Amino acid sequence: MYDIPKMQRYKRQVKFIANQMVQIVQAASANRSNKRISLNDLKYAACSAYLTVYPGISMKPPKDHYYVKGFYPECYWYYVKGEANGRASVKWRVQGDYSTTQYLHGLAYSDSPTCVVRYRTNVSPSAIYPTLTIREGECKIILECHLRYSSSYHFADGRLCGNARNVFGFLMHNPRPTTINGIWHSFFIEVAIFTPHDGMFDETPPK
Repeated sequence: MYDIPKMQRYKRQVKFIANQMVQIVQAASANRSNKRISLNDLKYAACSAYLTVYPGISMKPPKDHYYVKGFYPECYWYYVKGEANGRASVKWRVQGDYSTTQYLHGLAYSDSPTCVVRYRTNVSPSAIYPTLTIREGECKIILECHLRYSSSYHFADGRLCGNARNVFGFLMHNPRPTTINGIWHSFFIEVAIFTPHDGMFDETPPK
């Protein structure tokens, strides 16, 4: 009875985070002459929205692989372009996460088993993500939000993270990860898809 509502709360929180990040980014450049979204805009959106799980400065690890909550935030932004004949292509992916006390971004042009969104080109939109629909010439952004941990990482006080039950604070339930990539296990993944306002994104990744 304790674990079930806690599991549901994590899911609701990450869904809220994804929706909040979309709203923050959509409004970020509204009052700027240059509407283009920067990496800093993506950073501030993530840092603000993830406060629902990480109050205060608990999002920032005191040192590499040591986390206040034992798990850490990770998110991915995909730029998708609609192609001819009902096809679609991912043009770039930007990853955001914390390392030590800085928020870092990584740019990629390939698929990752860490993610539920697939990095594909010239495929049916559903091959990128099952609910994606897109018209020829249209662009969309897919945002993927994770809570991630590794059993070999530590809490900020030095305790080993161990299993997921320990990290997420369940009494009996040991949740199964949504994705696994080596030592990294991602939980409660949520995806948000939106059409950005004009001038915010293009085929050149944010800087």
